[in-house]
Amino acid sequence: MSWAWTIDGEQFNTRTTPQISRPVADTLQLELIATNSSGCKDTATQVAYARPLPPVFAGADTTICLGDFATLNPSGANSYVWSPATYLNCTNCTSPQATATNNIQYTVTGTSAFGCINRDSMIVRVKRPFNVTVNSGDTLCVGDVYQLTASGAENYLWTPPAGLSNLVISNPKASPITTTTYQVLGYDSLNCFRDSATVSLVVYNYPTIGLRDTTIRAGDTIQLDPRVSNDAITAFWTPNYNLSCTNCFIPSAWPDKTTSYRLTLSNEGGCTTTRMIKVNVLCGRENVFAPNAFTPNNDNLNDRFYFMGKGLQNVISLRIYNRWGNLVFAKNDFASNNKFLGWDGKFNGRDAEPGVYSYTAQIICADGGIIPVNGTVILIR
Repeated sequence: MSWAWTIDGEQFNTRTTPQISRPVADTLQLELIATNSSGCKDTATQVAYARPLPPVFAGADTTICLGDFATLNPSGANSYVWSPATYLNCTNCTSPQATATNNIQYTVTGTSAFGCINRDSMIVRVKRPFNVTVNSGDTLCVGDVYQLTASGAENYLWTPPAGLSNLVISNPKASPITTTTYQVLGYDSLNCFRDSATVSLVVYNYPTIGLRDTTIRAGDTIQLDPRVSNDAITAFWTPNYNLSCTNCFIPSAWPDKTTSYRLTLSNEGGCTTTRMIKVNVLCGRENVFAPNAFTPNNDNLNDRFYFMGKGLQNVISLRIYNRWGNLVFAKNDFASNNKFLGWDGKFNGRDAEPGVYSYTAQIICADGGIIPVNGTVILIR
């Protein structure tokens, strides 16, 4: 016995029914010819139907609050079976309720009236309680910007709004002008749960300094006495040039040339303010004292003619003339303010005559300037 199948014009030589699949619903013409060993034949025909798969839809993904339930609403089939059974009140009902406590994916198997089967899946997501955390507080100076950072929630709301760049993001920037405690409220997209946290920012003002430029004469000493705010706790002066101290509030200064001093104050919050004071140093003829008379009698009292004064350095040159204009004494490059280095009242190794003598000199001041000096002095014996 032999068998010959013809299905929609396609032939198969097999005793069993061929397996035929169709991607879409279709009608099939089946013909079977059976032939025995004597060559006798018999023919049978039949119409077969390829039924469509049911358009099973498990439903859209959904989100619930912990403690609530989700009702699953499939469509596209005549009957349904759900899996897994976890959290479901039934598995073979059309619309089971899922009291899920964690995220879970469900698959539904739907069967049509023709017995055709199809599947689809959906996810139930669960909003759970959370803890909002925020970075620790800090101390700021007025005008500083601090990066706030909260975590743990999906959405945030910051209060108070003063000084914040944004109220509804996790990481706004804060620049408060006074000490402020910020609260951040965290909540999820369904507003199922809330939590909050606080962060304090302590704000300090900058210390204030009042300084005025001043003027002194070379060799003088002045107190640098700034007006400072009460919150200042440290002071630092630079440069350390002819200062009595660098870390005190009121140092004494005796610069020998015009100098700008910088004062930096800081307070408990680490806020610093810097200001400058310029000490102008004057050095001129008025710095020089020259006696109008001297008595070279070796009594150690006013025995020599020399230059005295604050802020004076070397005498570049000294020339002394008698009343006829003759040079009686000349000396170069010697220290001022030294009674042993002036004119001892002698000329060519002998005592000069008493009388009035004129002199010219050049003296270097502490600021490097040169002071021209001239005048008269009386030699008394």
